[in-house]
Amino acid sequence: MPGPGRDAALLAETVRGDRGISGQIAGVQVLSYTEDEAVVDTAFQLRTGELVGFAIALRWVEGDWKVLLTDKGQPPYRPVLLQSLGGYVPWSGL
Repeated sequence: MPGPGRDAALLAETVRGDRGISGQIAGVQVLSYTEDEAVVDTAFQLRTGELVGFAIALRWVEGDWKVLLTDKGQPPYRPVLLQSLGGYVPWSGL
């Protein structure tokens, strides 16, 4: 979403590069939803075998869902380790 959070995230990405952790989406659940905002939690199966949940805050802006970030360019929620996919709708790919 346009604003200081997006600007900070873009600047951090050009400095940091790609050092992320890889994994595959394992499930998804909608934590909250209105016509203007939503929080969607996505579960990832990491290459290490761990399950991690990561909630993303979204806002409907100009006909599309935009990710909400803090003014420092960080997501408002931190990833959490999961014990299972209980509550998630399973999602699998290749």
